[in-house]
Amino acid sequence: MEPLAEPMVQHTRKVVHYEEERTKYWNAFRDETNPKILKDDGLVISEDGGLSDIDELMYPMQYFSAGLIIVFCFMNGIMLSVVDLRALAQPGTSGQPSYFLLTNSILSVVFPGNPLEGHVEKVVPFLELLYFAYLLFQIFYECWKVWRGMRTEKDDPNIELQTWLTVSNLCWDVLPQLSSYSAIRLLYFVTPSVVGTQAYNMVCFVQDRMQNADTRMEKVWPVLQFLRYLLFLVCALVIGFDAFLVKFRLSIAYVQSSTLTLADSLAAFTFLFQILGVVNLNWFVKERLFIFIFGGEDGRVDIKEKARWDVWVALIAKKVFDQYGVMKGLIVLLAFDDYDFQQLVLDDDGKLDKMRSKNSGFFEASHGRTVPDGFTPLSPRQSPRQRASLTGGTTVP
Repeated sequence: MEPLAEPMVQHTRKVVHYEEERTKYWNAFRDETNPKILKDDGLVISEDGGLSDIDELMYPMQYFSAGLIIVFCFMNGIMLSVVDLRALAQPGTSGQPSYFLLTNSILSVVFPGNPLEGHVEKVVPFLELLYFAYLLFQIFYECWKVWRGMRTEKDDPNIELQTWLTVSNLCWDVLPQLSSYSAIRLLYFVTPSVVGTQAYNMVCFVQDRMQNADTRMEKVWPVLQFLRYLLFLVCALVIGFDAFLVKFRLSIAYVQSSTLTLADSLAAFTFLFQILGVVNLNWFVKERLFIFIFGGEDGRVDIKEKARWDVWVALIAKKVFDQYGVMKGLIVLLAFDDYDFQQLVLDDDGKLDKMRSKNSGFFEASHGRTVPDGFTPLSPRQSPRQRASLTGGTTVP
C-alpha cells in the first residue's frame, strides 16, 4: 500500500466507527420519552468542583499559553504607548474641517462653545493611555495586597478569601486584559450577546437585593447600581465607537504613504490587533461557563450562588498555589481556559478508579473519559500537533 493511502484508510475506518456509534445511540434513545443520553457514561458535575483534580492542570501547553499572555502584555503596552504618544504629538485640527465623532456631536449639544473643538481626536489616545496607566497601577497595587494578605491571612479568614480572589483576578482578568487592551475594547460590552447575558444578570441581582432589603437605602442601592450599568453601556458605546473612528483614520494615514516605515507598520499592526481583540471570547465563554455551573437551571445567579462562585474561584487559586508553588501556580492560572474548567467540574464513570489510583499513589493517565471509537478527543493536555492529528485511541488521556 502506498504511504499516503494508509492514513486515508485509517481515517475512513474512524468515520465508519463514528457512523456506527451514532446509529447505535439513535436506535437506543429515539423512542424513549425521557432519554438519559447524558448518563450513558455517568456524566455528572463534580461535587467538589474539581478541587481533587488540581494536580492535572499542569501540562506542556500551559507554559506556551501563559508565556503568550506575558509576551502580548509587553508587546501591546509598547505598541499602544508608541501609537498614542505619536497621535498626541500631532497638531490639533482647530479651525480646520473636522471629521464626524459622536463625542463632538454630544459636546456641541451640551456645551454650545465646545471647549474641546479641534482636540477631540486627542481625547481618545489620552484616555487610552490614562487607563493603561491605571491597569499598571492596579497590577502593582493588587500584587501588594496579595503580599500583605499572605502575611496575615491565617489571622483573618476574610483577608485570606480576599487574597486568593485578588490572585485569581490578576491572572484571569487584569493581565489578560492588558495583553489586548485598547479603547476599542469598550465595544465588547455593547456586543448583543454580551449585553444580553450581563443585563439579565444585573436585573436578577437588583431583584434579589431588593427582595432581601430591610431599609429604604438598601432598596435604592441596587437600583443605583443598575442605572450605573446603563450609563456605562452608553459611555462604552460612545467612546468605543469614537475610538474605532479615530484609530481607523490614523491607520489610513499611516499606510497610504508610498514608503512604509517601521513605525507606520507598527501602527497598522496595532490597529489590526486591537480590532481582533474587541470581542474577547475567553471572557465570554468563561462567564457563560460560570453561569452554567453556578446559576442553576434558571441561569440566574443569586446572592448564595455568587458567594459559592467567589469561594470556588478563591479555592482554585489557593489549591493551585499549594500544589505547584508560586511560579508554576502563576503559569497554571494564567493559562487556565475553558478546557481546564470542563476538566475540573465534570466527572464520569472513571472518577472512582481515578481517585483510587491517586490515593494509592499510582495515578495514570489511562483513567480518562471514555469516548466512542471514531471520535478524536480534544484534551487540553495535548500539544497543538496532537490536537490536530487524528489518533485512534478510545480514551481521553
